Amino acid sequence: MNFVFGNFYDPHGIKIFKDYIKDSTIYQKILFVLIIILIHHFIMFSLESFTIDQIKVVIKKTFYTSLLSLIFCSTLIYLLAQNER
Repeated sequence: MNFVFGNFYDPHGIKIFKDYIKDSTIYQKILFVLIIILIHHFIMFSLESFTIDQIKVVIKKTFYTSLLSLIFCSTLIYLLAQNER
């Protein structure tokens, strides 16, 4: 979280997570979503193959599905950010 939000991040949890999202820039939102998507897809495809021999396939699937998911999520974030204003 500190990597994405920088000075916004409060490790003691005083600030609500909703405020992080509201006060962050569009680039911080997209970077946060990208990290979450990459972790999610990598774990999901690793569990699917469940072998080290298939690591190239896992990375390839992770990259392509993450790219597609990021496009959808970024579009949605952009549209919702425009609605807030």
